[in-house]
Amino acid sequence: MRKTWSTIEGDFYNAIKQTELAKAISGDVYKFGIRPKGSKKEDTVVKVSALDAKQLQSGTVSVITYLQPLTKADDGWVVPDKERIAEIEALTDSLPEELMRLMPDYDGIKLFDGVGNYYEDDTEEYFVSVKIKFDYLTT
Repeated sequence: MRKTWSTIEGDFYNAIKQTELAKAISGDVYKFGIRPKGSKKEDTVVKVSALDAKQLQSGTVSVITYLQPLTKADDGWVVPDKERIAEIEALTDSLPEELMRLMPDYDGIKLFDGVGNYYEDDTEEYFVSVKIKFDYLTT
C-alpha cells in the first residue's frame, strides 16, 4: 500500500527523534508547521518536500535544524556560532545511515544534496538544512 504525505512525515519524524542529532539539540524535533513561533531553542523541523505515487515511491524529506546566534556584534550584525554549526552539520550528514537502521522498510535513504547552513533574516537564526532522498516499495 502506498504511503501518504502525512504517513511519511510521521515515519521520518519518529525516526529522527531517535537520532544523535535529536539528542544533541537543546530543543525538540517538530513536524513542519508545528515549531513554536519565536522559539529560541535549537529545534529540528521535518518536512516532506516531494512524493510520487508510483509502486516504488520516491521522495525527499527536508530536515532543518535552527541555531541561535552566538552573539551580536557591536555594529548590530548577527554573528554565527561557527563551531556549533559545524557540529550540527556533521550530525546531519550522518542521518542517512541512522535512518536506514531505524526505518528498515524504506530503501535507498541518502542525501539528495549536500548539507548546508543558512541565515534567516526574519528570525535572526541560522539553520542547517539537508534534503534526504528515499524510496519505498509499495505492496
